Amino acid sequence: MVIVQISDCHVVSPERRAYGRVDTAGLLRRAVEAINALPQGPDVIMATGDLVQSGTAEEYATFLEITAALPAPVLPVVGNHDLRDTLAQAFGLESRVRLQPGFIQYAIEDYPMRILVIDTHTPGSSEPSLCAERLAWIERRLAEDTRPTFIAMHHPPFPSGVAWMEPKQADWAQPLCEIIARHSSVVRLACGHVHRPTTVCWAGTCAMSAPSTAHQVFPDLTPAARPRFNLEAPGFLLHQWTGTDLISYGLAIPGMADTIELSR
Repeated sequence: MVIVQISDCHVVSPERRAYGRVDTAGLLRRAVEAINALPQGPDVIMATGDLVQSGTAEEYATFLEITAALPAPVLPVVGNHDLRDTLAQAFGLESRVRLQPGFIQYAIEDYPMRILVIDTHTPGSSEPSLCAERLAWIERRLAEDTRPTFIAMHHPPFPSGVAWMEPKQADWAQPLCEIIARHSSVVRLACGHVHRPTTVCWAGTCAMSAPSTAHQVFPDLTPAARPRFNLEAPGFLLHQWTGTDLISYGLAIPGMADTIELSR
């Protein structure tokens, strides 16, 4: 089983640029071309949040038009730039999967490895959250099946090391950590948001974030780091489940070299 993970596409309406500079739609088209050129076709595409910039129906239509050329179904994860209802309607999720009411949380059971999609979205905020309802759903889904499980979410539950991207509530994911630590079936926790590939041992499993298909976060790990993005080679992750192990590869797409400084 092969999963391609794209993330943080930040697609804007046609003829526009994200932050006035980044051709996110054009870069996503290049990512699609790179995925289609892979010798092994993916079984599924995980899109781990911030699929679009502002959550509008027009932006989602552009995202779907570009990704329609992909050779496998796209499973969306809600990010802080997304809007739950608009995303669900654009992807027709109500008819495709069994959503937890009020959230973009669902399970995919059709592959050798289960996929659980988790919703860390907080309406009106870029901060992550997991309420008691969502946590209870995750616990139930993990308890009902011991097959190897791939969890996809937007916000990383672990520190990224980039000060301006860290959540205000540092322990927001502690309840999730306790749940996952109880279930050895979780073989990977895949995130977005950081616009960089990172890997950490967390809750007894391997947790990682994906690069953006557009702009990357400038790798300033000092406490005084300020919001900056790089226009450098974008990329995506390729996860291969062998039946006993999950191997993850980082693939780069040729990009431009530049740095963008943002005001918070």
